[in-house]
Amino acid sequence: MNSNRKKISKRILWIIISTVSVFIYFLGLSTLGQYYRKSHPGKETPPREIELGEKWKFMRGDDSAWSAVAFDDSNWQDVYSDSLPGDYDGRAGWFRYHVPDSLFPKFTDAAFTLHHYGASEVFFDGERVAGFGKVSNEANSENPFDPQQSYRNARFSNAGPHVIAVKYSNLQNLHARVIDDRAGPGFIMTLTDSDFGLEQSGRIRTANILNGIVGAFLVTLALIHLLLFLFYRESKENLYYSLFAFSFGMIFLCTLFDRSTSSPTVERFVQPALLLFINPVIFLTLIIFVYRIYQQKFSGGVWMAVLAGTVGVSHVLFGWPNIFLYFSMIIWYAVFCIFIMSRTTISAIREKRPGARILGTGVSLFTLLLIFVISAMFFKGRVNFGIGLTSTFTLTFIVVALLSIPISMSIYLAYNFSLVNRNLLQKLQEVETLSARSLEQEKEKQRILETQKETLEMQVKERTHEIEEQKREIEEKNKDITDSIKYAKRLQEVILPP
Repeated sequence: MNSNRKKISKRILWIIISTVSVFIYFLGLSTLGQYYRKSHPGKETPPREIELGEKWKFMRGDDSAWSAVAFDDSNWQDVYSDSLPGDYDGRAGWFRYHVPDSLFPKFTDAAFTLHHYGASEVFFDGERVAGFGKVSNEANSENPFDPQQSYRNARFSNAGPHVIAVKYSNLQNLHARVIDDRAGPGFIMTLTDSDFGLEQSGRIRTANILNGIVGAFLVTLALIHLLLFLFYRESKENLYYSLFAFSFGMIFLCTLFDRSTSSPTVERFVQPALLLFINPVIFLTLIIFVYRIYQQKFSGGVWMAVLAGTVGVSHVLFGWPNIFLYFSMIIWYAVFCIFIMSRTTISAIREKRPGARILGTGVSLFTLLLIFVISAMFFKGRVNFGIGLTSTFTLTFIVVALLSIPISMSIYLAYNFSLVNRNLLQKLQEVETLSARSLEQEKEKQRILETQKETLEMQVKERTHEIEEQKREIEEKNKDITDSIKYAKRLQEVILPP
């Protein structure tokens, strides 16, 4: 009892010291960051990208004259573009936004993005600059289109004032949430200058390529290990790793589909799938894999993963809890999983289990990524991934750190597979050696038996010859005795009277 109490007390003390140390670290980092930012203020730069969400004018109906700059919309309804009135039925309507003069001349050559589940036509200062889908008052003839990742160039006229007009309808996806858990129908427009729009387009293409490559790589690993499990069912760690790698890869692929698709139907399917892979599947399979390879019994970590998965499924199916609580839970649970893996791996390294250092390397890289991102956020107040050598190094580090756990797990399984094969080969060699020894011993026994057989045959022949000699001597003696008796009888017959 006393020893158990001492262990519990040490654990509690270790947890308290660790928590206080982490708190002091991030508090000091935040304080130093604030002092640094005050002593090195830097040059304030205006935002290069502005989300136009509020101060829109809205009117139901359709009139081409409503796109004109000089049109009087003072009696129109004031709305947010991404949250229309509850009685909106999805039919065609017009939005108008009066662009403030403070954005010019920088935004004269502009670029914009639009995100919605309906259809729209966009006008800058009365000139039609883009169309996304087909706007209609009939659901059958409407063609919904989501241009979310497409930057379109547009030019304002030199003379003010400036007006953005959007003709919009949403009859097929009226009750769909648009983005970030904000209720639809409606749209989100972002305005920027054309140079920044070009930069963002390049970054989006790069991100899509990386998502595709990483996702395909992880799904390929998942298929390979699934085949290994199907051919050898006893190795269940291959199954757990296959599920983990597949769910991890689908995060990248779903992100790629979500950012590149223009179909609202596909997007509405991909987003719940992405939430399901992020939370319930990936963390549960990760912890089960760790417990499996170290032959440990399931503890509270597995049941916490099941609970987190239940909350994730409830969010996807029923929309609760809210998105902020959902992602807060994901961040907390990611840290919890890393803690469980780190503790288990450290114990395995101390016990000198084969391959434990391989997993330890992957966990360490991922932990460094978390510390790097969180520390940068506390010190700088944000994490900036700009264009340049530093950002390239940072992006490379992030990609490597994200893949460190699945790659280290795959390397561990490969190492374990090779270790098992080496052990089997060693056992096979031992069996072959023993078989050779047994065969040699069997041959030696056979030679001994053959020698003994020959010796016995010789002894039998010699004994038989001796017996035959004795028989011959006895027969000769018997004949001599018989002859003597016969001779004596004849003498008796001659001498004695009849």
